[in-house]
Amino acid sequence: MKRKIASTIFGLAGFLLFLLCSPQCSFAQGLLNFQNKHLRMQFDSKTGTLLNLQDLKTAQTIIQQTATKETSLFEIELVADGKKQLFTAADAGSFSFQEGKSLQLVWSGFNGLPTAFKVVAHVQLEQDRPFSQWRIAVEGTQGVSLAKVVFPRIQQVQDLGQEELVIPEWMGSLTRDPRGYYAVNPKTTLSLNYPDHLAMQFMALYNPNKIGFYFASNDTQSYAKRFVATFNQQKQAGFELVHFPEYVSTNSRYAPNYASIIGTFEGDWQDVAAIYGEWGRKQHWAKESRLSTGKVTPWIKNTAAWVWNRGRATNVLDPAMELKDQLKLPVSVLWHWWHGGSYDDSFPDYFPPRDGAAFTPAIDRAKQQDVHALVYMNQLKWGDSQPSWQNEKAYLWATKNIEGKHKSHMYNIFTKKSLTYMCLATDFWKNKYAALVDSAINKYHVSGIYMDQTCLSRVCYDPTHNHPVGGGKYWLEHVKQRDQLNRAQPKDPKAAAFAGEGAGEAWLPYIDAFLTLGVSKERYAGVKGPETIPLFQAVYHEYGITFGNYSSLLTPPYDEKWPKEFAPDNAETLLDAGFNGQFLIEQARSFVWGMQPMIANYQPYLQEKRKPEMDFFRKITAVRQQGLKFLLEGQYVKNIKLDVPRADYNMSKLSIYAGQNEKVTTFNNQYPTLYHALWRAKDGNIGLAISNIQDQAYPLKLNLLSKDYQLAKQGKIYRIDQQGRHQIGSYQQGKISLQLDISEYDACIIEIGMY
Repeated sequence: MKRKIASTIFGLAGFLLFLLCSPQCSFAQGLLNFQNKHLRMQFDSKTGTLLNLQDLKTAQTIIQQTATKETSLFEIELVADGKKQLFTAADAGSFSFQEGKSLQLVWSGFNGLPTAFKVVAHVQLEQDRPFSQWRIAVEGTQGVSLAKVVFPRIQQVQDLGQEELVIPEWMGSLTRDPRGYYAVNPKTTLSLNYPDHLAMQFMALYNPNKIGFYFASNDTQSYAKRFVATFNQQKQAGFELVHFPEYVSTNSRYAPNYASIIGTFEGDWQDVAAIYGEWGRKQHWAKESRLSTGKVTPWIKNTAAWVWNRGRATNVLDPAMELKDQLKLPVSVLWHWWHGGSYDDSFPDYFPPRDGAAFTPAIDRAKQQDVHALVYMNQLKWGDSQPSWQNEKAYLWATKNIEGKHKSHMYNIFTKKSLTYMCLATDFWKNKYAALVDSAINKYHVSGIYMDQTCLSRVCYDPTHNHPVGGGKYWLEHVKQRDQLNRAQPKDPKAAAFAGEGAGEAWLPYIDAFLTLGVSKERYAGVKGPETIPLFQAVYHEYGITFGNYSSLLTPPYDEKWPKEFAPDNAETLLDAGFNGQFLIEQARSFVWGMQPMIANYQPYLQEKRKPEMDFFRKITAVRQQGLKFLLEGQYVKNIKLDVPRADYNMSKLSIYAGQNEKVTTFNNQYPTLYHALWRAKDGNIGLAISNIQDQAYPLKLNLLSKDYQLAKQGKIYRIDQQGRHQIGSYQQGKISLQLDISEYDACIIEIGMY
């Protein structure tokens, strides 16, 4: 009898657990309710509008909106009978729904479209976390061409208070109080393409002390899409995901083979990175990344510091060799303006180099001293004012928009000449670039290619190109083909490196190092608005090397090939010493964020003229080399909260273009005087990278519990500095305590663990 009662109790418990975990659907008073133990959604039963999304753990309403044309869950732009048309749920003559493990929403009866045309959405609640998956299918599309499908559309995310907006725009950006910041405009639309400027597939808006809204997709094949966040003067916030179908009228159905993700979470941007990373690090781009598979070109991996100089070899290679002697560590070069033509308008006509016959001997001499050069070659654009644009009929292989027109951009504010986007999915452009690689590496002996604008993609509508017209996954498929073709050119493929601009998960299998310039955001964008965060590193640090900044103690150079009348009198002269703090901030960020250090516009006389700053650069470079198990191979861990003082710093908005035609190039803002980040090595130890940029010691106090960091209950504490690794303490019974002064202008890593 007791066994029967126990069995009955366990059976009821299991049934109740099933009910709690399984989605429940109910219909009452015109509302369709769909929920599980994590989330509750309410839909309008007449239109299918999402009226409400609530997090049940906190009872916090995340989405609250009414049923209008603007709050339609979808928007479809198409061409039928030669006319461009826009449809939303408000244009449907009929709406129905069906309950089950997922909620099915169906809109049909669109006036002016085929009878079979309908929109079908599926919403599924995840059992183990407060997330939902949203899928869409557009059926009966014969005879119409879909230009874009926007789904899901969320127009009114509730104000969560003390909000922060995190976007993986290449390295990562964080906007505090985005509703207030963007309310100065009637409407602000933040639109980022993936795979492109959006390095990963998510956006998040959150209150770090309460709850957040998570908006993502789980596409493993890199289909073209666009994430959109909108803000207006009424301080409303919305999010959309835009899909780009193949632009043909012969298909009968369009259904992306990935889901959109909507959910809630607790924490800040670091928790968002952990959520996304749990999925992202399982995907093929992480498993096949060049760093994790040991394929990164050895000299790239071994680089301790970079010099980013421009111009002739005497202004680039000679200073780099001198810096190598100073650091006594491997130094490599990122080399712009080596090419024969002027910068940002003469591409891809790079040869012969402007040093002429002296170029290759200079390269060889530097390589003998173990100084390697990445030379600049834009992998996406062609100068449409160049004779080669017509002579080689390059215009036939350029990308075209939906109207069949080329897209060009004018970067060069001095020559006013533009560059046009080429289509990577054409054999012409891949073969052209591979031939340039062949010449640069085999004829001129450079060690590698810096492929500018690498982490960008385009949707091309040219029907004569060898790819689906419009959207699809072809761009990254051709990135792979281009990579194979490029790496087949060098006589010694393992010695040649290919680096690129930006950051992007989809490019991890193809790029040896990513140039992430957000560290120096103030130099090209000023001090207002979004701030740079190490978001890409927080997700993929151990899968991809990042390097680079605009960190300079000199004024920007001016290309000798540009018009003489615009040349400044003070090119490559000492910046005012008032900006030295900006240099320290950039170097401190690079160090603690696990990047390879870089100095731009370096000249040997800086060792004397800016000795404290160069000593600091030397220090972070040396410490990083001692702590590579954290700062090259380590995984980012949510940071330890420290009480860090802030101070006013002068910041210069000045680069080769930025600030040149503006009256105000100087800003003042408050910044931390100490930078720190936490990393986990493969042996399980954690390392706190610290960089103090103030003129006084910082009293570091740590009181941690080992269980919070998956550490043993007892272990040792080390300090890693320029001289190496030294034990400075130990801990017992799971309690880690440390008091240590971090000297002025100092850098170190505090290592904690068993080993």
